[in-house]
Amino acid sequence: MAESRPDPANAPPLSPGEGNKQPAIIATTVTVTALTDIVLVLRFITRKWIVKSLGWDDWTIFAAMIGKHFGFAFVLVEVHYGFGRHKWDLNDHDFREFNKYSYGEWIQTFATLTLTKVSICLFLLRIVISKSFMRSLWTLITALVASNIVLTVLWIVQCRPISDAWIAPETPGTCFSRDQLRAIILAQALISVGSDFILAAYPIFILRKLQMSFHVKVGLGTLMGLGVITGSFCIVRTVGNWQNVNDDPTWNSVVNWYWRSWEVNIGIIAASIPTLRPGYRYLVARHQKRRLARSNATMKLSDQPSGSTYVEEITALPQFPASALRPDRGHVNATCTTSDGDTFPIQMNRDEIMKTTTIDLESQRSGRSRAGVESEIDKELERMDSKAELKGAGRLM
Repeated sequence: MAESRPDPANAPPLSPGEGNKQPAIIATTVTVTALTDIVLVLRFITRKWIVKSLGWDDWTIFAAMIGKHFGFAFVLVEVHYGFGRHKWDLNDHDFREFNKYSYGEWIQTFATLTLTKVSICLFLLRIVISKSFMRSLWTLITALVASNIVLTVLWIVQCRPISDAWIAPETPGTCFSRDQLRAIILAQALISVGSDFILAAYPIFILRKLQMSFHVKVGLGTLMGLGVITGSFCIVRTVGNWQNVNDDPTWNSVVNWYWRSWEVNIGIIAASIPTLRPGYRYLVARHQKRRLARSNATMKLSDQPSGSTYVEEITALPQFPASALRPDRGHVNATCTTSDGDTFPIQMNRDEIMKTTTIDLESQRSGRSRAGVESEIDKELERMDSKAELKGAGRLM
């Protein structure tokens, strides 16, 4: 027997614009899903074509994103059946359908959050070298997976038969009570919060043992500790846990859904942002390469009528002798050499890493303009940029 609906006559009066949160729900889920998709695409571009190494952490976060897209579809269907409107504005069929897809969305939420945290653990396993840290991370992965399985099974069998979860929820003797359902959601939230803060603290202990500058450690620690944000979202939605199971769930649970949606999506984003660092370094190095190549290319036109070859060679940081370093200025002294044997000094920031560049150009006739040669240099640089892999944009640590 379906749960009786509140009497609309006893409902409080609504102000203009109240009574329908569906546009805001759709706008939120489309926006956060699109943003998460963009970050995930950038992650795979970085790992596939720059780092050239896809790991289990990448595939796990990809699985989490698939789960998130199932959640996206569930929400759209829930909105179709009345999510964002008051229960008394729905007929019995629509309310049952809302309950069915809400039931499925919670299963997706449990799985997606777990996969996201497992991905973060696997990412950390790629950079830790201490056996004690590795054991603790594998223990955390095991605990996350085991707890998710237990809570998911409890959620699935909350009613006997299972279909009563949306057909006749809260039927005495066949379904869990409201308090029991809230307890399942609360247990999942506490596990999620605890793991978020534990994983956010891990980089502090890992990075302090690595050989890198302090400001780089701070930057990486901040990026890798973004799980604090998702943990905070989870705390907020846990405080409002009562909103998920009540007499008007299609309306009262909307605010809690906002926090849950942000938690899921920002969790995936936070897990992916640290992996984008090699891509950022690649873009910076590429920009510096082109800027230095253009500003430092000094070429002389040959007196030969045709067939002259011009070579621009910019020696890169990895090939500089240690004596070339100037710690007082943080720069490297180097020499740019042309095919004519002319040389001129250049100076590079010691943090810049560039590839040796050699360009061969032929003049078509005597007296060719400098602008024409420089134009071909630019074209050749663009061609090389599209083919060459830039050193220094390697994998994170």
